Amino acid sequence: MASANGGNAGIQLKVNPFGYANADDVLARIMGRNGTLKPALDIAGRFLVRRAHESFERQESPDGIPWAPLSPVTIALRDKKGSRATQLKRAGQRFAEREAQRREGPGGLWRTFSGDRALLATGRLFGSITYHAGEMELTVGTNAKFPGGEKSCAAIHQLGGQAGRGLAVTIPARPFLGVTDDDAAQVGEKLQDYLDKAGGTASRRRRDGL
Repeated sequence: MASANGGNAGIQLKVNPFGYANADDVLARIMGRNGTLKPALDIAGRFLVRRAHESFERQESPDGIPWAPLSPVTIALRDKKGSRATQLKRAGQRFAEREAQRREGPGGLWRTFSGDRALLATGRLFGSITYHAGEMELTVGTNAKFPGGEKSCAAIHQLGGQAGRGLAVTIPARPFLGVTDDDAAQVGEKLQDYLDKAGGTASRRRRDGL
């Protein structure tokens, strides 16, 4: 199961892989073979980070609900600060190169950083999403903060709320972290693939006398 926690330290999605459909048996077999779930959770973590990135690209929550569009004021401020090329340069060459490699080509970068797309003015929040795979639990999230401050920009965008001087600005929730039923099914398939590649299927057949 998954639960989201947010605060000034950032926003995290803690994933307990047990309890998902078709996952318990596979996880038990991985534990029996390796004594740890960490290698398998690494695979799941990379997948869930990619799913979070897709929320930015599609401008919708993990379960397909469209994000609130940017306000005309925000769009005007972006236009005042500079062109898309300037925004992309500000995002940092290292991030741009990594993102270009993740896609099938660099052309998608211009679509991602268009001026009227939410949470993509610089790519900083997008590029900060990562995961940590423990022995029994997976955490996906980010500790990105507002420039020059200690407050999390990730939590306010995930959960929505009041921000700015005097908390006068209402920021709508634009969730990018979450695990849908389809995500859980795909994670289960990836865990099964991991087990098969690690020789779990052959071990099970020998144990069952097949």
